[in-house]
Amino acid sequence: MKIPRRYLRHEITVWPFNGSGPTETVYGGAFYRRAHVMIGEPVNISTGAEEVTGNVQMWIEPDIAVPVRSKVRHEGMLYTVINTEKHSAPGLGTPD
Repeated sequence: MKIPRRYLRHEITVWPFNGSGPTETVYGGAFYRRAHVMIGEPVNISTGAEEVTGNVQMWIEPDIAVPVRSKVRHEGMLYTVINTEKHSAPGLGTPD
């Protein structure tokens, strides 16, 4: 089921996780997608605020694979995907 475009108000850049190499993490080529992004309150802020652990939920088209450990950029902030869920059942709520 397609998500109506009017709900996908934001643009994100995704670098899909491809695995770990001998010295670094390997990512696929970047691609752009429309998404609905809901940013929550920061979960953890390090001393000096050098690192912030954010709480962000993103909805994208269900046929687009974004593996765990992928990188996603939204409005200048870079996020690491820690969980993905595929909701394809009819009748589920849509983002506001």
